[in-house]
Amino acid sequence: MKANHLQHAIKFGLILGVLRLVIDIVSKELNVTAMQYSLTPYLSLLLEIILIVFAIFIFKLKVNGNTLSIKEAVKIGFIMMIITGTFFFVTYNFYKPEFAQEAYLELTKLREPEKLNEAISNVKNANLNPNYTMGFATNMLKFMFIGLIISAISGVILYKKNN
Repeated sequence: MKANHLQHAIKFGLILGVLRLVIDIVSKELNVTAMQYSLTPYLSLLLEIILIVFAIFIFKLKVNGNTLSIKEAVKIGFIMMIITGTFFFVTYNFYKPEFAQEAYLELTKLREPEKLNEAISNVKNANLNPNYTMGFATNMLKFMFIGLIISAISGVILYKKNN
């Protein structure tokens, strides 16, 4: 490997993690509605796709002499999403966690009112017995899977052999 993909992935992972953190904090601070808050994962996913593809493209073009293997692309996206997932887990669970719970209950009341009692019970149980280890593991698997898919597709599209 010509260049240090780890350093590149960490740099872009920190940028993406901070942007994800800003989206969550700003939406909570602006006290957006539950419906608006439910759109933040889609906005974040779009941002993740754009930044992972951009990071891989920059790595190929400026760092790695205009070559890229699919393995390098996957490593970059995977590492970026591990960092992003960690940022998200911390802000979601430790910065105004009640905001997300209230939004969940409000959306349940709007979309599936017959399941509201079950949703209230789920929130109470989560508050009484927070399982951060399982939550972190589940969260990381989700983010790593997303990173794997986005970077694999990007790697296939941007792949170029070393001549």
